[in-house]
Amino acid sequence: MKGIETKKERGTAMERQFSRMVTHMKDTTKEESGLERHGQGVYTYSETGSKYVGTWKNGRQEGSGEMIHLNHRYLGNYQTNNPSGPGKYVFDIGCEQHGVYEQKEQEKNDGEEEEAISIISVNWKADKVTSLAVWTPPENIPLEEKPARLKTLSEMECRVLSIQSHVVRGYVGNKSASFPLQVLGFEVDSVNSVQFCNHTGYAHWKGQVLTADELHVLYEGLKLNNVNHYDYVLTGYTRDTSFLEMVVDIVQELKRENPNLVYVCDPVLGDHGSMYVPENLYPVYKEKVVPVADIITPNQFEAELLTGRKISTEKEALESEDLSIVFQVMDVLHSMGPDTVVITSSDLPSSLGENYLIALGSHLQIKRDGTKEKQRIRMEIPKVDAVFVGTGDLFAAVLLSWTHLHPNDFKMACEKTFSVMHHVLQRTISCAKAMAGPGNKPSASQLELRMVQSKKDIENPEIVIHATVL
Repeated sequence: MKGIETKKERGTAMERQFSRMVTHMKDTTKEESGLERHGQGVYTYSETGSKYVGTWKNGRQEGSGEMIHLNHRYLGNYQTNNPSGPGKYVFDIGCEQHGVYEQKEQEKNDGEEEEAISIISVNWKADKVTSLAVWTPPENIPLEEKPARLKTLSEMECRVLSIQSHVVRGYVGNKSASFPLQVLGFEVDSVNSVQFCNHTGYAHWKGQVLTADELHVLYEGLKLNNVNHYDYVLTGYTRDTSFLEMVVDIVQELKRENPNLVYVCDPVLGDHGSMYVPENLYPVYKEKVVPVADIITPNQFEAELLTGRKISTEKEALESEDLSIVFQVMDVLHSMGPDTVVITSSDLPSSLGENYLIALGSHLQIKRDGTKEKQRIRMEIPKVDAVFVGTGDLFAAVLLSWTHLHPNDFKMACEKTFSVMHHVLQRTISCAKAMAGPGNKPSASQLELRMVQSKKDIENPEIVIHATVL
């Protein structure tokens, strides 16, 4: 019947699709094979972001392992850097392709007197397509070759506690943060600091505000059930000092429970020289919040306010490439606590013209000898002629995700984060203008972020914003 795909046709199509994945996987597994890695662990390929989880022996992939790509992964056994024997592909759409890798040794002789070279040919022989199931290494592998099972992000429940505002309609606070985090594989537990019908940029808004005591009650409930275990905490806009201090208390307790917990904070204070929160929040952020944060995402005004230092916006400073003042500001923020600082926007003039913003990032990476290595980057971001709400919340959530997925590649994490923002905002403004009609200014409701429509860009963004390492 036309328009209906049979099981056989669907299986054949998937085999072709998985065949393309196999080719990519074979290319990646051979990358940098000369390095003498040995033992069990996780290795990330910087160019693709793919990860190999398993065993290395004398620089080669050997034994059971897992090759993790962006939207699929392969689980099986490896022999001399190539997959071998039974295994399966797990695809994020919720199915598996089972089969067997066959290795065949071939001889290649380029000349009559040349010694023959042995080449291993690897072929994937597909068997069946099934729904998702738990995978364990085949029993015929010797016990010493079976590494401890290392779980992927989708399997190991990486959990975020997000304490932000909530709106019934639109995207701001937790509504902006939860969707991208979940799309990228995180479990999100949301505490709504406020619950409004919509954001305050509308003509009318109504709702309720959560107090510090009510936040404490919610957290105590989690503790009583022994489910207060988190990998990340994410916070954004708040207007109450006691509520903010309670957040700090919760973060400190969670860090005692899990010293590896990462606190991502958007220190929302103001922009363009003026504060839009009560001034008594400033000392709480400076003295209590920032010192316990690991990643912060201030704009230029907030960075200047927290450090007490002014960032030069003179054209001469850019032309002479004298960014020492910016570096000093980021160094002061590092000294206050965070290892990662991203100044999301600044008034620094762009070499590309006045239609671009400058964003800057600084990251302290701990080296093997225990010392810290600093990486600084700069990005030029196209301006969008509109006022959006919820973009800071989206940015912090996406940065959390990509720094987690690229822990050793700060440049890549920032490029993906800013590229996601670019795609979401371009889609939003295009839709808003189309809804408003020619010559009309889009309304607040028309400018709500097109989040669901941007799902593919959040999952696998095309890199359109490139970072320069300083």
